[in-house]
Amino acid sequence: MKKDIVLFHGDFDGIASAVMLVNLFKIANYEAYPCEPFGVNKFSASIEAPVKGGGLSGRLFIADLAPNNKCIKMTEKFLARCAADFNETVLYDHHYGWENIAAPETIKMHVDASYKSCAAMIYNKFGGARTDFLDKLAADADIIDSGGCEGAAKEAQIIYRALKSGLKDDEIKNRSLEYMLSGYSDGRCLEFLTAKAAEYDQILKLSMEFAEKKITELAAGVCFIDVGESRCDITALIMRCYEKYDFVIVEYQSGPTRFDVIGTRLAKVDLVKVFGLKSGAKFRVTITRKKPEEILRLIKAT
Repeated sequence: MKKDIVLFHGDFDGIASAVMLVNLFKIANYEAYPCEPFGVNKFSASIEAPVKGGGLSGRLFIADLAPNNKCIKMTEKFLARCAADFNETVLYDHHYGWENIAAPETIKMHVDASYKSCAAMIYNKFGGARTDFLDKLAADADIIDSGGCEGAAKEAQIIYRALKSGLKDDEIKNRSLEYMLSGYSDGRCLEFLTAKAAEYDQILKLSMEFAEKKITELAAGVCFIDVGESRCDITALIMRCYEKYDFVIVEYQSGPTRFDVIGTRLAKVDLVKVFGLKSGAKFRVTITRKKPEEILRLIKAT
């Protein structure tokens, strides 16, 4: 029997969105692939052989995979390839930016940026019979995708912390998916994720040390932190800095490239427009490194 493919962003919301699709649409025979917006080419390469061999059903479900705001063309080429390789491609998302994408007409796109999470959007707009578990999962996705996990179920907090321990580790993402699909009943997955969550606790400790000791105040309400290649929770770091600052700039290095994450707690500011991007969340963007004074100049111009 041929398989469907569920492609999802590898964070809590993306995994919860995949769970929503599998449950609500009764997708029984499938392969699941965690992915990042900038990793779509890797996914396309990984399925090239089974597509050519006719081993797929022709249905591709995409969940919570925002357009790559650093390379719009990558996203457009990816969607064109999906349209060519699959008889049916359906995309679900809650991120801004898809309005700037030239997508093939054959791809069904369900995008609503008014939702805090993609999981809640899928559940509330396309859900059938509701369950207590899916109700809570959608609510937890809203909490976690808004920053942090306070108030979420203890199982969701374990998954959140485990994912934070290894952002590039697909095993953690896949185990998290299995645990959610089990309705949080798979004991082996829980044991694995709990151990990873404990690793994250040390990462969080280091992140808070950066927030307390490594801050440079660039101007009133604006701070800068360079974490280099340290394993830090940038979201937690930014949230801690929001206690004193309106804007937070975190610089980090991934491989040979340095990036800046800019966040703001001011609802009236749209960082996508401030930095001239075509997609992204208005309250937080990631760009290839700029000098701190250049970023400050753009912030001051808002």
